[in-house]
Amino acid sequence: MILRRLTKHVKDQNWFAVGLDFVIVVIGVFVGMQVSNWNDAHQTQSERQLIEMRLLSDFVLMHEDVVRAAEGHEAVLESLHTLRRAIERGEALPEEDAAIKHALGRGFSYQSSIHRSGTFLELLSSGRMDLIADEALRVELLRYDTRAQRVLFNLNQIRNYMHSNMPNLNAYKVLAPLTRDERGRIILSPVQSYHIQGMAGDAEFRDALDLMIENQTWIQINVTGQVDALEDVLTVLQDVAP
Repeated sequence: MILRRLTKHVKDQNWFAVGLDFVIVVIGVFVGMQVSNWNDAHQTQSERQLIEMRLLSDFVLMHEDVVRAAEGHEAVLESLHTLRRAIERGEALPEEDAAIKHALGRGFSYQSSIHRSGTFLELLSSGRMDLIADEALRVELLRYDTRAQRVLFNLNQIRNYMHSNMPNLNAYKVLAPLTRDERGRIILSPVQSYHIQGMAGDAEFRDALDLMIENQTWIQINVTGQVDALEDVLTVLQDVAP
């Protein structure tokens, strides 16, 4: 319609009307572009807020999980040290019984999962890192993900040593009878009894125990370091997320 009017005004040489129509067209295009840009910016901002909320949820859950893992490893380490002290003494004190059974039953356990944010990996693979507008947050996320991969590598290296020592640590314990849960799944049997004197007189067992303590110490260092890295990300996220 505008084009038809403009053509007519040109034919009639009504240059004022031509100029007015031209201004109307320019203003219309400009307003349309501004509305389109506003819609795009609004949609991008909404996407960013959603991503920030998802990242915050990811890292809160990962932090809770890794903190539990760190506490579990600390308990394992303490029990292994209790077992070593009992062996050095040549007998177990009554108050050490639970810790020794825990060491013999769970001393080889370790965190095997890697904690990486699914939301972050989705952004990385889709090339949408631009949705993370805050530079400090982007840096912390990249730093954390690199660390998480390094932790997984370290755990895989340690696991090989731990598995090779497991048979030695099983030599002087007796497990309770096999049990199953209500769904028929096998439950890890607790340690029923153990022979401290046998362990004390077996140099191979003592060496295996020392190595297990060393391995679990390295795992604990990796896990507690991961807790610190998660908290660094959460500090930035809590300032950025809506």
